[in-house]
Amino acid sequence: MRGMSETHEPSTPTSPGTPPPVVAPAPNSERLYQAAAWVAIIAGITLILVVLLKFAWVFWS
Repeated sequence: MRGMSETHEPSTPTSPGTPPPVVAPAPNSERLYQAAAWVAIIAGITLILVVLLKFAWVFWS
């Protein structure tokens, strides 16, 4: 258990005055995720409707 609490030094030393690089997010990433969410919602609703219609067709035929 003693080895789990040890911290390892980074392999490349950084100078104390240099901040770590900042990665800027893509400008349209939120829009992409909204579009993907809507596609998933529509696919889920379509799947539920298909299952219900198939059940109704098998049950009443």
